[in-house]
Amino acid sequence: MSGAAEERGLDPDLLAAVAALGVLGLLLFTAAQRVAHPFDLEWMEGGMLVHAERVRRGLPLYVAPSADFVPFIYPPLTHWLLGLWGKLAGVDYLWGRLLSLLGSLAAAGAAVAALRQEGARWGLALAAGGLFLSTYEDVGTFFDLVRTDGLFIGLLSWALVRARSGGPVSAGLLLAAAFMAKHNGAAFGLPILVWLWLERGRAEAQRFAAASVLPALLFLGLMMAEGDGLFLTYLLAVPAAHPIVGDRVFPGTFVELLSALPLSGGLLLAAVALRARAGGWARPADLRPWGAALLGIGALGAVVGVKTMGIQTPLGAALPAVAGGGVVLAGLVVLALLNLSRAGAPRAPAAGDRYWLWAGALAVALSALMRGHHGGFLNVLMPGMWALAVGGALALHRMRAAGGPRWAPLVGALALAGQLGADLWDPADKAPRPEDRAAGEALVARLKAEPGAVWAPASPWLAVQAGKEPGTHLIALWDVNHKGGALASGIKPVKEALAAHRWALIVGHETRPDQDLGGWGLQAHYRKAEDLTPPGPALTPRVGWRARPRRAWRPKVEANPGE
Repeated sequence: MSGAAEERGLDPDLLAAVAALGVLGLLLFTAAQRVAHPFDLEWMEGGMLVHAERVRRGLPLYVAPSADFVPFIYPPLTHWLLGLWGKLAGVDYLWGRLLSLLGSLAAAGAAVAALRQEGARWGLALAAGGLFLSTYEDVGTFFDLVRTDGLFIGLLSWALVRARSGGPVSAGLLLAAAFMAKHNGAAFGLPILVWLWLERGRAEAQRFAAASVLPALLFLGLMMAEGDGLFLTYLLAVPAAHPIVGDRVFPGTFVELLSALPLSGGLLLAAVALRARAGGWARPADLRPWGAALLGIGALGAVVGVKTMGIQTPLGAALPAVAGGGVVLAGLVVLALLNLSRAGAPRAPAAGDRYWLWAGALAVALSALMRGHHGGFLNVLMPGMWALAVGGALALHRMRAAGGPRWAPLVGALALAGQLGADLWDPADKAPRPEDRAAGEALVARLKAEPGAVWAPASPWLAVQAGKEPGTHLIALWDVNHKGGALASGIKPVKEALAAHRWALIVGHETRPDQDLGGWGLQAHYRKAEDLTPPGPALTPRVGWRARPRRAWRPKVEANPGE
C-alpha cells in the first residue's frame, strides 16, 4: 500500500491510537492518586521543595556548603517556578508534581507533532506519543514526581520540534529554557544549528543561535552573580569528581532502552536494513580517507572506553573514553549522511530523517552518559526513550511510504498496539499506601513537639512541615564529599555541627541507618533512641532509594568530669 493510498483509506493505526489513548488514561489515573500526597514518593522530592522554599523566601541557592544547605547539582528553573508560585499558593508537593506531569504530557504532544510534520497520519502520530508515555515505569515513574526531568523533556522535545518545523526563534528560546532546567540540554544546540545551516540557510541558523545562546549567556551571568558565585562549580566541577560506571553506559543503557521499546528498536534496524538492501549505503570512494581517519580516532576512543567498562572511575578521568565514543558515533553519522545526500544515492532520505537521526543519536548518548554517572537513576533515560519512540514510529512511516505488501500496514498497526499494551503498569503499585499519610502526619506532629532543631537528612521537608528549618539533603552532601572534588571540604560544617550537638533530634532512615553519617561523627556524638515510625512499609518512598524515616538519634549526654 503506497503512502497516497494509505492517506485515502482508513487509518491502519486506529487500533494503535486507541491503545495510546489508553496509556494516557492509565497515566492520568495513576497521577491522580499521587499528585496531592503530602509526603515523599521519591526520596529527593522533599529536597526539591527545600530549594523552592529558599526561592520563595528570597534566599540564594548556589552558596558555599553549610550545615543548613547544600544545593543539588541542577540548574534552578524548576526551583524558580515552584518558589515563585509558592509566593501565591505555598510550596507543596502538588504543584511540583503537576509541573512534571504537564511537562511529560507536553513531550508526548511533541512526539505527536514530530510525526505529523513528517507526513504521518494521526493514528501513527498518536502511537508515537503513547509509546513515550508507556515508558512510565522504565524511567522510574518520574513523569509525575517533584523532579526537574518532566519539565526538561517537555521543553527539549518542543525545541526539537519547532526547529524542524521552521520556528528557529521559538526553538532557541525553548532550548535555552531546557538548559535552565537541566544543563545537558545545551548539547542539542549544535546538531540543531548545523542542520538549520545546511537545510535552511545561514540566516535561519543565526536566528536560532541568537535566540538560544544570548538568553543562556545572560542566565549564566546572573547565576554566577547569585549566592557565592558557585553555580558552575556545582554544575560542572562537583560532578567531575564523581565515579562513572562503565557497564551502565554500555551495554546497560542500550539494554534498558530496547527492553522498554523493543518494537521501536526493531523498526529502526529494519529501516536501516532495507536502505542497505536498496544500495543506499554504498560507500563513495572520495569519502574513504575521511572514513579511515574517523575510524582510527574512534578505535582509539573505543580502546580507552573498553578499559573503563565494568569499573568505576571519576567522571573527569572517563571523559577521553566518552569523547572517543562520541567520535565513533559522529563519524558513522557523518559518513552515512554525506553518502545518503550525494547525487544519485538510492532513495535519499528526507531532511527530517537526517535531523532526527542526529537528535536521536545525541539523546541516546547523553542518556547513556548520565545513566553511567554514579547515582544516575532511570529518570535520565527520558530523552533516549523519547527519541526511540519518535524514531521507531518514523521508521515505520518511511517504510510504508516506500511501498510494500498490502498486509504490511495492518501488521505494523497490530504490532504497535501490542507494544503499547505490553508495557502497562498496575496503578496500585505506584500510589501511596493507605498507611503512609497517617504515619507521616503522626511523625510531623512528633517533630513539631520537639523543643530544639530537627534534621531529617534523607527527607528534609518533614522538618519544614513541622515548622522548623530543614537542614541539607543527604544526597547533596554525598555530591560534595568526594576526594579531590571541588567542594570536598564542604562536609566540614556538618561534622562541626554534629560535634556541637546542633540538632536536638536527627531522623535516621531505615535503609542504612548507621553508615551514612557515621564517618562524619554521628555515632561519636549521638545515640540511637526511639523509633519514630511504626514497623512495616509506611512512609517508604514508592520509587528510587527506599530511605524510610525511622530511627531517632539524640545527643549523647557527656558525664560531668567534676562528679
